[in-house]
Amino acid sequence: MRRFAAALHGIRGRLLADLSPVADIADLLAAVRSRRELPREGLTRSGIEYTVHGVGCRMIGSDGREVDVDLVTDPLLGREVEAFDA
Repeated sequence: MRRFAAALHGIRGRLLADLSPVADIADLLAAVRSRRELPREGLTRSGIEYTVHGVGCRMIGSDGREVDVDLVTDPLLGREVEAFDA
């Protein structure tokens, strides 16, 4: 789980830096679906592949590591948060 969390942190960080001003995964989904600013699938300048799907996003780092997150509503926070399957 720690390796996944570290991979997620690194890959997501590079993805969001490359797609600035996209702020987070929820904003990426909105940029693809609602605002139609970005394609559903893409490759960033630092080599991060991404695919927006259903309720989340799959990201593949330039080293081949893959992470996938979904947005779910946290009942305690009352807002969407990123979740993943271990």
